[in-house]
Amino acid sequence: MHYQEISAALTKEELEELEKKAVESALGEESGIIKCNCGNEFLFDKGKIDLNYKNDEGKVINKTAATHMAANRVRCNECGNNFCVKCKVEPYHLGKNCQQYEREKNQKKCRFCGSNIRRGNDLVCTKRMCKWQARQCCNSQLECGHGCYGYGMEQRHPSCLHEECVAKEEAPTLGENTESFCTICYVQGLGEKPVIQLDCKHIYHRDCLTQRMNLKWENGAINFKYCLCP
Repeated sequence: MHYQEISAALTKEELEELEKKAVESALGEESGIIKCNCGNEFLFDKGKIDLNYKNDEGKVINKTAATHMAANRVRCNECGNNFCVKCKVEPYHLGKNCQQYEREKNQKKCRFCGSNIRRGNDLVCTKRMCKWQARQCCNSQLECGHGCYGYGMEQRHPSCLHEECVAKEEAPTLGENTESFCTICYVQGLGEKPVIQLDCKHIYHRDCLTQRMNLKWENGAINFKYCLCP
């Protein structure tokens, strides 16, 4: 499409914005200037390929991932955040190229363990523990469209723990989401077991809270601190 045809189809403001983006894109590609989400602009030099680099699980990433990281991973010298130069994802998708990350992001995952689900409309994987958790969990769908992380037969649903809802409004869960640890056990995330929400808005695993109440005081001195919010 010729420039005259584009200018005829767009308003003056839209054309100016298009021209601005085209100049920024060309400038960035030719000069190596990168812009971070914080607004900082800086020069980016490709790094060296490290075939011994390990991911967060301590496993060495493959050659394809290492090559992509060397060419596209950058850390802002102003805010310190790292991101992908190519797809702008922050933080950088370590161990995956952009296409692999996109597929992984759109893959349906088990609501309890986070592993990929390949079958139909299931929300739970085939692991025995996850299936058991599903039987204990509330099967209701909240108004936001996400599944409830409460327990079966509950009288009141807890606030949505899904990261999208928490990102929009932190107050209902005090900023806690499915990845946040239960502050009684400090072992598993809130999304890995059925939860209960107290009137103070704190959320815990239901079985952790039940166990705490059943143990009562921890020594011979009788007290009722166990009844207080952890």
